[in-house]
This record gives sequence, C-alpha cells and structure tokens, in this order.
Amino acid sequence: MLTRWVADQKPFSCPNPPPAIGLAFVREIGLPLLSDASPIGTFNYAHSFFGAAKALDRLEWEDRETHSDSPIEFLYWHSIELFLKAYLVTDGMSPSELRQRKYGHNLTALRDEAKKRGLPLTPKDEDLIDFMPSTETMIDLRYLKVGIRTVPEFFEIEAICESIYRLVGAELQKRGTNIGFHAVEIQRQKKDNGSA
Repeated sequence: MLTRWVADQKPFSCPNPPPAIGLAFVREIGLPLLSDASPIGTFNYAHSFFGAAKALDRLEWEDRETHSDSPIEFLYWHSIELFLKAYLVTDGMSPSELRQRKYGHNLTALRDEAKKRGLPLTPKDEDLIDFMPSTETMIDLRYLKVGIRTVPEFFEIEAICESIYRLVGAELQKRGTNIGFHAVEIQRQKKDNGSA
C-alpha cells in the first residue's frame, strides 16, 4: 500500500506508513482528509501541470501514438486555469466561489475576474486566452472528439503559461506569500528577458 500525503508545498509518499500515521490517526487529531489548498499550494500545483506539459511536449513520441497533442494541450490549459485561481484566491475569492459554474473551468471568466482584480496581463496573454477552450471544450480534451478546431501552437501556449506564472508569482510575493524557489526562477527569467 502506498499512502500519499499531499501538502501545499510538496507531496510525499510513504510506502508502508506506520499505524500512527494512518487514516485513523488523521481523524483522531482532527485533520480533514482533503481540504482546499492555499494560494501557494494552488500555485505550486499549477507549476506541476506546467512542467508536465513542457516535458510531454519535448518527449519523442512513438509513431504509433496518434493523439499525443491532446494530453499536452490539456496540461497547458489546466496550468493556466490553476495559476489564475491561485491569484484569485490570493485576492480574496474563496475556493468554493471558484468552483461555481460561473468560474469552474471557464478560463475566459477566470481571466476577466483576475484582470478586474488587478492582474496585469499583457495584451498578447489576453488575445491568446481568447483561443482557450470553453468550459465544455476544456473537459472534452480528455476524450476523443473528431473534427477540426483552431488552436494556438504549443510554443504560444507555453509562452502564456510562462507569462502568467511570472505575473502571478510576482503578485503572490507582493502580497506577502513566500513563493520559495519560484522567486529565484522568476527573477532569473526577468534578467534573461531584459526586464529586470
């Protein structure tokens, strides 16, 4: 049995947890089995999806893999959704508000709310977000659908993920959230892009 403890900062696994760390112990001390993540937890989770998308995008796929683009696209869009939600939770929205149908997986609504609350998105970010799938399309990416759709190139989606990662990370820092190693990475990227 593998017990996976997922915390805001980093998940860790315990192949054979001692009985004292089992579910009965968690219940006994009054911890919830699952609860909403903090802004930094959501930010870190978004970064994990972003990293997975980049890794899959660079993977050498076998010729018999016919739909390798769908999981990559889903991971990129989902990371953008989570980065925006991390910002919105930092700005005072509750996770339960963000689960309502108005927001949910609706990337346009999340973008509009984040912009209204002061997230300084670039015009390019906003334009590309207009290409993002609707709530239904976002969910449909997990299933095979046939037909034609116009989507940005992965390098464009990766660029917006990178931009939103930097913007949200900077906003979390401004509001007093310790973003750990991300602060160094974001600062390095600013220098590399000449915007330090």
